[in-house]
Amino acid sequence: MIFVQGSAIGSTLPYLSITAINDLGISDQGYSALIFAASVTAVMIGVSMGVLSDLIRDRRKILIVMALAGAAGYGAIFSFPTVPVFACVTILVIPFFQSVNSLLFANARAQTARFEGKEAASVNTTLRAFMSAAWVVMPAAMGFALAGADNMLGAWGVAASCALFIF
Repeated sequence: MIFVQGSAIGSTLPYLSITAINDLGISDQGYSALIFAASVTAVMIGVSMGVLSDLIRDRRKILIVMALAGAAGYGAIFSFPTVPVFACVTILVIPFFQSVNSLLFANARAQTARFEGKEAASVNTTLRAFMSAAWVVMPAAMGFALAGADNMLGAWGVAASCALFIF
């Protein structure tokens, strides 16, 4: 799941500004405001979801909901590529899906708590390697796959598919 979640984000984030500015016509200033708002909500949502998962102690239910949010959000941008959809989803929906990353690592830490120190470290290192591999593979794969396309919106379709896979 960590590789797939990294693939979803890695397939879209490098092309966020290209899609917003070139494909949808958002101004440079509008894009800056959008990214600022998305960053603020991502921090607020990430912290809130972390606290909620610690209280509930059932990260799977939260992961299911956030995976569906990612599928709906990325799918909405892919299916309805307009400035209002892009802005709302980027600011209000995708940050929920981005929180999946920290919950997956928290779940891994909980699962490896009974392991010896070196074993737990080895598992966590492997998980980080999978996340890094997704960030190496997906931006390049999307670039090659969509090089001849009129826009980069296909990356959001791939991200929606990844989120559905996590669900």
